[in-house]
Amino acid sequence: SLYLIAKATLKMKLLSLFSFLVISFSSFSQENEETNDHIYWNKTFTLEWSDFQGSPPDSQESAALSNIAIPYGFETYSDGRVTVNINACFIRSKSWVVPKFKNNLLLQHEQLHFDIAELIRRKIVKALIEADVTVDNAEAVMKSIMKHYWAGEYKKMQERYDAESNFSRFISKQIEWNNEIAAELEKYDSYKYTELTLGLKDDQ
Repeated sequence: SLYLIAKATLKMKLLSLFSFLVISFSSFSQENEETNDHIYWNKTFTLEWSDFQGSPPDSQESAALSNIAIPYGFETYSDGRVTVNINACFIRSKSWVVPKFKNNLLLQHEQLHFDIAELIRRKIVKALIEADVTVDNAEAVMKSIMKHYWAGEYKKMQERYDAESNFSRFISKQIEWNNEIAAELEKYDSYKYTELTLGLKDDQ
């Protein structure tokens, strides 16, 4: 295999999905390194209603909407290494709640949407570490992994969560989901880091 010679590439992407809610309950967790508009997931902090800074559309039929994204970037180096940065973040300006529906249950429901995003992010980190990545295929592999987990598994899990909990109106199901996601986050705790270095080599 050939090592890249004096070449560095920086790629930045932003994948976002909207979590739509109809009348319900919710909550979110985090603290962080945050920009004014982005809150990066952190288990020690919880979302507040004040973080929902967007305005509900006039035609909305939902109680709240959380806009969650997975911004990531990677850089390759001449010695074959690649550094990756990847986070789960909540976007304040694009998230909203209808004031009359504000309650702790809805906030708790929203929290779990964010927690699910963090779980999927950790699965992405695991997949990146285990992937057969070379310098030439690095971008394609990352795109493929992101598509599989973020546009695929994430979307399906969020939809199943809303359906099974009926947007949290089924309290017992909401509790089941809370426990399940907490257990899964613990299971993937080894992949919680947001920065990693992979060894990349050029294809022969």
